[in-house]
Amino acid sequence: MVRSWVRGLAAVPVVITLGLVSTIPSYAQRAGPTWQAVQTPSAQPPASLADVEAQGVRSAWAVGSEGSPSIPLIVHWNGRRWVKQPSPGWQGTLTEVTTAPDGTWASGVDQTTGAAKLLRRIGSVWAPRGFPRSDDTTLRITGLSALPGGRLWLSATYGSPTTSMLAFYDGRIWTETPLPVECATGCAVQQVEARGPGDAWAVGTAAASSAAVATGIALRWDGTAWTARLPDGAGGVVSLNDVHAVSSGDVWAVGHKVVFNVPRPYSATVVLHYDGTSWQDAGAPEVVGSGVSLAAGGDGLWVSVQLGAPGLAGTARYLRHASGMWTVVNGPAIPGADAVTTRAVAAVPGTSVTWSVGHRASVAAQTTLPHIELSRPPVE
Repeated sequence: MVRSWVRGLAAVPVVITLGLVSTIPSYAQRAGPTWQAVQTPSAQPPASLADVEAQGVRSAWAVGSEGSPSIPLIVHWNGRRWVKQPSPGWQGTLTEVTTAPDGTWASGVDQTTGAAKLLRRIGSVWAPRGFPRSDDTTLRITGLSALPGGRLWLSATYGSPTTSMLAFYDGRIWTETPLPVECATGCAVQQVEARGPGDAWAVGTAAASSAAVATGIALRWDGTAWTARLPDGAGGVVSLNDVHAVSSGDVWAVGHKVVFNVPRPYSATVVLHYDGTSWQDAGAPEVVGSGVSLAAGGDGLWVSVQLGAPGLAGTARYLRHASGMWTVVNGPAIPGADAVTTRAVAAVPGTSVTWSVGHRASVAAQTTLPHIELSRPPVE
């Protein structure tokens, strides 16, 4: 994302929410004592954080935008607090960030030129980097996944009708990888995650053909080619937004589907699981909105939900999967905030801690400010 539910501030999520209806499935809610708000560096409104990635307990990065016209917003966790970093010096927004032991990358859009931007942090400087089709102003980078050795997977959408690019950087040379035949009529790839140069996953939406409707799609890279894995048992899936591979036989994806309730259809979260053979619905609660990001750590699996209906956004909302059970968890109430939107979650490696970023909105001030939450293991 750009995605149906884009993390960037410039694109507001579009979801079918023609009013809440009595037939929305019920689910168990939890008050959410495990999530707490964290002090966020000041930013010029309107501002939002779009993505977060944790390297460890003493380092995490979050990116987004601030101000009008907007400029990139970068904040860094140093183990004690979040610190605002110098902006790259152009107007626009950052929507993706990814880290590896030897480097951090970010991407976004330059609003002056309309071109996508790719940055790599070298020392204390964010330096621009080239990438395939970078001269195409319709291109938007939707996903990044860094590997050691300066290697990087990149997903993007471009053109009209929308098609996608999945490209790999080996530290010296970029290679565009061909998409499978299932994307012949167009695919909008929203995210990519790699466990290694020969083991990667990508998810998004396959365009409608004359015989079918648009549907979520998952692609797997085996080191030679991408193979489409069409999700089973999740009818009505419109888009998959994020993917996380715990292992080759334990992969999760999140997105949303349209529930064609009469007279008012609505969008609901979808969580899918791949067991090494096929994709199946993971049985998560159907929350109104879309699953936009997921993270797996010592505290289980967390899914951040972008809510798609008025009256349900007073706090951030998450789905948690632990010990074989799903729970709906609300974030903390934020004084002075009429709504809290979570856009991305990231687990801290080797811990049971998870970061969440997004923004809080004030109706009175008619603006948004960056928001960060932290989850610690609950007291059972």
